[in-house]
Amino acid sequence: MKTTIDTRALMKNLKAVEPKLRKRILTGATKASAKVIQEKAITNAPEDSGDLKASIKIKKKRNSSKAINYSVGIDKSNPAISYAHMIEFGKKDSSPDFFMTNALNSTENEALQANKEYIKRRLDKLRKK
Repeated sequence: MKTTIDTRALMKNLKAVEPKLRKRILTGATKASAKVIQEKAITNAPEDSGDLKASIKIKKKRNSSKAINYSVGIDKSNPAISYAHMIEFGKKDSSPDFFMTNALNSTENEALQANKEYIKRRLDKLRKK
């Protein structure tokens, strides 16, 4: 059952949390959103050997700003997956599948909900301490 979470109250409570802990909570919430997208991409990916599905990973992106970034994409450490872009965007003789693009586009609300639920869970846990 989906519950409605008051975003304004959630953000107000989050702002009251010490900055280092707030960043950890937001990092976890961002990863929870990425997990939703990853799961949908795995579901959408065509399966032959299973290598493509197994290569869809979440990766934390490092940058110089204070932004928290995760990406969902193909783990290129497996050379057998060099064809993923051809499945996503198609080739001259095959049409595109858009398994990654569709995963992102179709999970916006679900990913946002996962983000809010993670924050709420962590804040509730803090209150109980």
